[in-house]
This record gives sequence, structure tokens and C-alpha cells, in this order.
Amino acid sequence: MRLGDEVNGYRIVTTPTNAGAGTSQWAIAEKGGDEYFVKMFMAPKHPTDDTPGSAAVKERKLAACLAFERRHLAIQERIDPTAPGGGNLVATRDFFRVESTYYKVAEKVDAVPVPAFDELTARQRIVLLRTLVFSVGLLHQRDVVHGDLKVENVLVQPAGDSLFTTKLIDFDEAYIVGSPPPPELIVGDPG
Repeated sequence: MRLGDEVNGYRIVTTPTNAGAGTSQWAIAEKGGDEYFVKMFMAPKHPTDDTPGSAAVKERKLAACLAFERRHLAIQERIDPTAPGGGNLVATRDFFRVESTYYKVAEKVDAVPVPAFDELTARQRIVLLRTLVFSVGLLHQRDVVHGDLKVENVLVQPAGDSLFTTKLIDFDEAYIVGSPPPPELIVGDPG
């Protein structure tokens, strides 16, 4: 993925980076006049006819890729941004593979810096925290474990009347309750 590339109809409009992205790269893309957040996964790589290795190695790689696809699609299916309060969950809009590489697309969120908590009024704190707790509650109602809940995955937006709301992002490590990925495939922050 490079600046100016078109990936499945999304034109990359910022230089891709891996800042804060672990084993992936991200960029902003445009499609149909709207801007999106696009993430390219460095792994797993879907085996192709040209992939080196034995048939057994390719079979293991394919099994890992199919499990990766199933997990991401299951999470995408369970997160409904149109449900009441669901607009604070930045859900996957598109998940696809180009050749051997997987991509995920979500809405672009124009976030503001997180205000210093001690500088917020009681009402601002309550609204900020309630939107976050409500978002996590929505996930849990749908039997989804976020898997990488941390400050960096909570974006803040102004909500009018000097209030702020949260947007919960990055469901790459999410899984369905009772079906976590194998420990060796978990790449989120250990904390």
C-alpha cells in the first residue's frame, strides 16, 4: 500500500505508516468523496500458488488465514453502528483480501486530544465515561470481547455544549466470548 494506490476502490491519500499499528500499516483513503481509515495487515498472508513451502505448510497457512477471516467477519457481523449507541463503535465497513494481503476499512474519525481529566467538569466527565462504558457494554451484549482495550483505542470527539464523547476503535484483537484466538496469535498489548 502506497500513497496514490487504489486498493479495492479506496484511493490512498496519506502516506501509510505503522505508527501505533503493531503488525500492520494504516493510511487514510478516499472513496466516493468520503474519507476512510484503511489498515493493511502484514500477517497472516494468504498462500498463493507462488507461496514457497510444502503442501503441508501451505495448508497450515491457509487454515490460519481462514480462521483470521472468520474471526474478523464474525466481529464485523456483531457490531451494528446503527443500533442505539452503536455509533460510538467504529465498526469495520469493509474487510477484504487483495492477492495474499488482508485489508480492513473503517470510518475516519476526526478526534481531538484527550482533555486533562482533572480539568473537566463533573458533567463532562460523566458524559465522557458513560459513552465509553456504554460502548463496551454494547460489545458485551453481543458477546464480543474487545481484546485490546486501552487509552489509544478510545478516541474523543466534541459533542456540543462543551461536552465530549468517545469512539471505541480497533477491533483487530476482538473475539467472540468463549472463542479466543490461540495465545500465539494475540498481538495486542499484554496489559
